[in-house]
Amino acid sequence: MEKYNIRDIETVLVNGDTVYVFDKEMILHKFEDGFDNCTETDVSEYLLRAYRIITDKQNNIYIFTSDAEETVLFKLDAELHLDYKSDDYSDMPGDVYDIFIENEMLYVQTIADGQVYTNIIDKNSGKTLSREVAFEYNDTNNEGKLNLDENETYIGTCSDESFIVLRYPEIQEYYCVLVKDENENTIEQKKFIIEQSPIISKVEICNNGDTLYIEESYDVKTAFNESDEAEEHIIHRIKSDGTHSSFRVPVYNNERYPLALKSDNIGNIYIIENKDSRYQICCYDEYGNLKYDMEDSNKMLSYINSEIVNDELYVNYISYDEKYIVQKINSEGGWGTYNENLVFKRIYSGNNQYDLFTTDGKKVFGYNIDKCELTEILSLINCGIQFTPSDFFGYNKNYVISDDHSYYLLSKDDAAKSKQVIKMSGIDISQALKNQVVNYNSKDDEYIIECVDYNFDEDSVNSLNMDIVMKKTDLVVFNNYSPIKAENYNSFVFADFSNYLNENSEINDDRYFYGVINLYRSDAKLYTMITEFNIYTMIKRAGEDVSSIKLNDFLNDVSQMNEHRFGLASNLFSAYIKNNDFVNNDFRSILKFLKENVHDISDGNRINFGYVEITKENNNAYRGCVMTPYFFQKNADISYCGFPTNQGKGIVVEPLESISILDNSENKEGAWRFIEYCLSDEYQNSLYRGIPVKKSAYDKVFTGDSKEKERCLNVINSADCKYIGDTDLFNIIWEESEQYFNDERSLDETVKSIKNKTNIYLSETTPSLF
Repeated sequence: MEKYNIRDIETVLVNGDTVYVFDKEMILHKFEDGFDNCTETDVSEYLLRAYRIITDKQNNIYIFTSDAEETVLFKLDAELHLDYKSDDYSDMPGDVYDIFIENEMLYVQTIADGQVYTNIIDKNSGKTLSREVAFEYNDTNNEGKLNLDENETYIGTCSDESFIVLRYPEIQEYYCVLVKDENENTIEQKKFIIEQSPIISKVEICNNGDTLYIEESYDVKTAFNESDEAEEHIIHRIKSDGTHSSFRVPVYNNERYPLALKSDNIGNIYIIENKDSRYQICCYDEYGNLKYDMEDSNKMLSYINSEIVNDELYVNYISYDEKYIVQKINSEGGWGTYNENLVFKRIYSGNNQYDLFTTDGKKVFGYNIDKCELTEILSLINCGIQFTPSDFFGYNKNYVISDDHSYYLLSKDDAAKSKQVIKMSGIDISQALKNQVVNYNSKDDEYIIECVDYNFDEDSVNSLNMDIVMKKTDLVVFNNYSPIKAENYNSFVFADFSNYLNENSEINDDRYFYGVINLYRSDAKLYTMITEFNIYTMIKRAGEDVSSIKLNDFLNDVSQMNEHRFGLASNLFSAYIKNNDFVNNDFRSILKFLKENVHDISDGNRINFGYVEITKENNNAYRGCVMTPYFFQKNADISYCGFPTNQGKGIVVEPLESISILDNSENKEGAWRFIEYCLSDEYQNSLYRGIPVKKSAYDKVFTGDSKEKERCLNVINSADCKYIGDTDLFNIIWEESEQYFNDERSLDETVKSIKNKTNIYLSETTPSLF
C-alpha cells in the first residue's frame, strides 16, 4: 500500500500551469507540466504555518505567517531557495486580513481602531514603503445575525453603511486528486480553478471529463434579516475542452448547501437537498430547464450518497426500518426498483468493471444491479483500512481509496495479503486510538487490528457483553465514557499481564507510572493495562501536598460545596471504599455531609472541578478537581491533598483508556503485541487528553519548571485509589442514598440497606477485579 506523498494539505496556489502545495509538515511542493515535474523544499526550520502564499510574474514565492503578535514575510526564488525573511512590521497597525499582489506591487491590508490600512511592501527587501488609510468602518460586532462561511470574516459597517465581509484569507477554490504509484509517478489527477473565490458548496467530476460545481451567491445585506431566504444556486459546467456554461436554479427550502450534485452522459444534472429530515431530488437538462422534482415521501431516514449507472440515478440511503437501500430514480422522477443489503453502507462508481462498487465497512464488493450479484473485491481490514471510504475506484488493475483527507493506492497484491485479524471491541472508542490502529496496521506484517466500536446507546453494553461472553473478540477497550469497566467482569474473563511484564523489562517503574498501573492489580494479577489517565484530588490554598485529609476535618471545614453532588460523591466513595466493610460510622458521616452541604444539580454526571476558584477569604476550603499537567502548571500555588479516606492518601486515578485481553483468545500474542505498541513512544507521545502512562511522554507535555514538575510527580506517585469503575456497585450506593437525600428514608435505614445490598453484591461477584 502506497500513500501519495502530500500529507494533510495546508495551502494550495495555482499560477498558470504551476501548482504550489504546502502540507502541514511545511514541505513546499512545486508541480510543473501537469504534475510530471515536482520540486520540493523543507521550510519547517523557519516556518510553522503558511498563512498565505502568493507569487509574482518572476515566479518568486512570498509566504506570510501572521498571528496576534507578529506578521512575518518569507521570500523564496523560483528554485525554492530562501531569499530573505522580514519581520520588520512592528509598526504595522492592527491585524492582517488580506495580502495580495497587484500591478506587481505587494500589499498588506490591516484593520485597527475603526480604519482599514493599505501597507505597500518592497518585494526586494520586505520593508514597508508606505501606508495609507483605505477606508473607515464602524464595528457593530455583527450582533450575531450574519451567518458567514468558514473562510470569511466580518469587518464591520463602512461610513456609507455598506456591510463589509472579507475572505480570511482570500483563497482560490481548488479541487485536486493526486494518486501516486510506488515510484512517486502521478497516475491520476483532476483539477479546476476558480479565480473569484465564490462560496463553492459542491463539486462533481463527471465520467465524461466535465466538471460541475455549485456556487452559492447571496446578498450580504439580506443575510442580516433572518427571515430572508436564499433563492438560487448557480450551477457551473466546465467541459473537457475548457468551455464554461452556467445557469441558476431555485434553492429547496432555504437549504444553501446540497447533499449531492450528479450528471449523466446525456447532460442531465441532479441535485439532492434536505431540510428538516426531508429530501428532495431535482433533475435539470443541460440548459437548466427543470425536468422533474420529487420528495422522498418519508422513504429515507438518512441519505448516504448517490451514483449514476447507465445514465440513471441510483440513491443510497437508510430506510425508516434501518435497512441499507440502493434504489433507482426513473426518468419521470418516480421511485424505481430497489435492493437492500448490509453491504450498501456506501456506493461508488463501478468504473466500467461493475455497475457499482459498494462496502459494508469491512470489505469492498463489485455489484451487478440486474443480477443483484456481489463479488468480493478486497478486504479493507487486510489492507489496514479502519474507515468506510469516502471514495473508491479502480485504476490500472489496482484500486484507489480515500478517507476525505488522503488517497491511497492499493495494489491487488497488497489487497490479497492475508494477516491474522485481532478483533478489538469497545464503546465509543476514541478517534485518537482509531488513528493509531490504522498506523499500527500499516506497519505490522503479521497481525491486523479490527476495531468494533459500539455507539454509546442503550444497546451498546449488551453488544459488548455478547462479544465478551460469546468469545467474539480478542481485545476490549474501556474508557471513562463507557458505562462499564474491566472491574465489572470476573477475573477469569481476562488474561493476566504479569507474565508479559516479567518478560519485558522495558515496562517497569523507571519508564512508566507503575504505581498507577499496579492500582489495577487483583491478587497480584493485572487484568487491564492503562494507557492514559487523570488524577482526582482535593485542592486547597494552605497545607502540604498529598497530605491525607482527615474525614472530620473535611466535614467540619467545608460548609458549602457548590458542585454536583454525584461528582463529589463519586470521588469520595472511590477514595473511601477499599474493602467490604466500608459501610461504617464514617460512611454515615459522608452521606450526612452530602445531603446537608452539597447542591444537587440534575442527573448526576461527573464534572471537571478543576476551574473552581478558591478565594483568599476561604483559604482552607477544599474543592474537588481533575488534575492534568496543564492544570497543575497553571495553578502552582494550590496544594493537593487527596480525598478523605479510611486509609492512604485518597488520590484517585481514573483511566481515560485501558485495554484488556480475553483469556480465551486464540490470538493472545498478537493482542499483546498491540498493547506493547500502545505503550510505545509513538503511541504515548500522541496522547493529549490526560496524563500518558509513560514517563517520557509525560515529560513532553509538562512545560512547567522543575519544581512544579516534581510536585506534580509527587501527587501522581502518591495515587492510591482507583475510580469506582464498578457501576453496579456504585449504582447500589447511589440509588439507596437518593432516598435519604430526598427525605424518603432515615439515615439509619439507608446505611442498613446499603450494607446489606453491597455485601450480597460483593459476595456474588468474588473473585473480581474490584
